[in-house]
Amino acid sequence: WAERFTSSRVEGSGMAMRIVAAYIDLNPVRAKLVKDPRDYSFCGYAQALAGIPKAREGVRAVIAEPGMEAREALETYRCMLFSVGASPKRKDPQAGYIDRERVREVEALRGALPQSFSFLQRMRCLSQGAAFGSVAFVEALARPWQLATGRKRLPKAQLVHEPHSGDGRFATLRRLWG
Repeated sequence: WAERFTSSRVEGSGMAMRIVAAYIDLNPVRAKLVKDPRDYSFCGYAQALAGIPKAREGVRAVIAEPGMEAREALETYRCMLFSVGASPKRKDPQAGYIDRERVREVEALRGALPQSFSFLQRMRCLSQGAAFGSVAFVEALARPWQLATGRKRLPKAQLVHEPHSGDGRFATLRRLWG
């Protein structure tokens, strides 16, 4: 964590991990790509809001409160992001930041987002993949997609937890850029 081709180890819990996570998730705000970190599709926070299990576990690890439900961890993390994001960067006064009035709104709601937002976030996330459907459908498209794009590795169908799907299991081919 630092500079383009350098990496550093970060302590896996506590304030060090919170600082790094907030730094990463606020980058698109600082770059003035979005006003709210939830609106940047290519970050773990947006993926967690979409209900992607691995991303939700990441947020829970950052918050590190034993027994905390995923929803509560997301709300706590959102409040933390907004409080950190309300300060302009000292080294770059032109960098974007979160308006203080918006911070007050998020804090008044305790980080909660409307339930409909989770569904919309999930649909946005899923629609950016190469395929979405049953596991068999996605697995059948993985090899042809790999050949068509010249990728070295065969992409794996990633299960999507959809509470409204009944017994159906859905999958997607996502993160196709890596």
